[in-house]
Amino acid sequence: MTSYKQADFYLAATDAHRLNAPIKGWRIKRIRRDVRRSNPSTTGSAAIRDDYLLIGVDPPFEVRGREIYKVLLAAKGEPISWSSIERWPVFVYILNPQVEDIESRDLIGDDEFVVLDWAALFPNIEEASEFL
Repeated sequence: MTSYKQADFYLAATDAHRLNAPIKGWRIKRIRRDVRRSNPSTTGSAAIRDDYLLIGVDPPFEVRGREIYKVLLAAKGEPISWSSIERWPVFVYILNPQVEDIESRDLIGDDEFVVLDWAALFPNIEEASEFL
């Protein structure tokens, strides 16, 4: 997925996928998470979380010998507006979608992704590199 387009942000992966260099990230689309699948008693606006973001990454994450070029981000703690990030860094969970057609989806259930790692997002490569 090597792209020559300016990255939207840079990920500094922190735990399981610690890398020597930041990961470039590009917004693809927002995706909502249906919390009711894992907690059927959740109702109303709490039943849908709408701050997940599908992104493309370069370099890819490697999971069991497979290169993963598209991941979901979910803010740790408070929900975030992905269209206008006001405070950096943003701490996120990196999620690996377990469905083939993720780009055509608007809603994902808890049983359709696994947590890969967590990371800090930065607006530029210099700040992300300092974090590593």
